[in-house]
Amino acid sequence: MPRGLPSHRCSCRADYVLEQHRYCRANVSSGVPSLVFSDGRDLLIGDLHGNDLRTLIHSQDRGAAVGVDYHYLLRRIFWTDTIQNKVFSVDLDGSNFSVVLNASVDNPEDLAVDWVNNKLYVVESSVSRIDVADLDGRNRLTLITENLGKPRGIALDPTGGEGRPPPPPPVCTVSAPRSDGAG
Repeated sequence: MPRGLPSHRCSCRADYVLEQHRYCRANVSSGVPSLVFSDGRDLLIGDLHGNDLRTLIHSQDRGAAVGVDYHYLLRRIFWTDTIQNKVFSVDLDGSNFSVVLNASVDNPEDLAVDWVNNKLYVVESSVSRIDVADLDGRNRLTLITENLGKPRGIALDPTGGEGRPPPPPPVCTVSAPRSDGAG
């Protein structure tokens, strides 16, 4: 009996589809991309065309949401409030509201989320400082204080130029033919 050739089967993680039997691509049919932004007070969310807008977080005239960023893998939104001098976070569905930073925060105008290393970078313009902390506010330290002028914004690419995490490679299983030549 002739021996058969090995065969293989590839698959992708949930939320990805296999293309050309070799590549995993994000499955955009499972949802619509969202745009999260501040109107100077509240956090709003809607689709990329400005439809289906709704308020995600109401400031209740107590604060001013300014800098906004998103943790890609945790599906969590972070924002600064320059009136309350705090940094907050909430899940994309509006649940699990949390105060991340509330001590020694001076006019936090912007922030950047490092969703690869789970760090948060905060620009504090009134003291010309950029701090870094864990996503829960712990392990905070001052990163830069010199030659900043009055910093207003910050952007971060934690992938080192890749822009977004690469899609995971397909998981392939190889099955060797049985000694009897079957499958």
